[in-house]
Amino acid sequence: MSDFSITDFDLLIKLLEKNYDTHLNIVWAATGLLLATIGWLLTSKDARGYISHDVIAKRVVIFSIILMASLHYVLLFKTQVTSKAIMAELIPLLSDASKKLITEGNNILIYEITSSDLIARSLVTLSLFLVLMTLVYRCNTSRMGKHT
Repeated sequence: MSDFSITDFDLLIKLLEKNYDTHLNIVWAATGLLLATIGWLLTSKDARGYISHDVIAKRVVIFSIILMASLHYVLLFKTQVTSKAIMAELIPLLSDASKKLITEGNNILIYEITSSDLIARSLVTLSLFLVLMTLVYRCNTSRMGKHT
């Protein structure tokens, strides 16, 4: 504890904050991209027509969605692992009173990425990935919006 300085503490908090921002940027970027793609697919008869008539294109799109989803979850998981590593370095630097607050569930470190945070955010993007993949898989101009 004698090696502790306020600079170490501040650096760890900044690293935790930056990691948290990166985590949320990954989630928001994926959500925006997925919503835009779903909207485009639902409103573009030409896109649906192309995908429905070109089997290779449909397979490539589905493979790309699976690849993007996989990379998305790897990145989210890495930000949580980083958060845990920073927390492991940060907690020993805290006073006993601060440790008690954290362990009692009153998490004063709002930048920590917990397992429940990861699961909740993953479920949101998973639902959008599944909607997009379903739309592409079922893409057929006669089934998707004859009325457009």
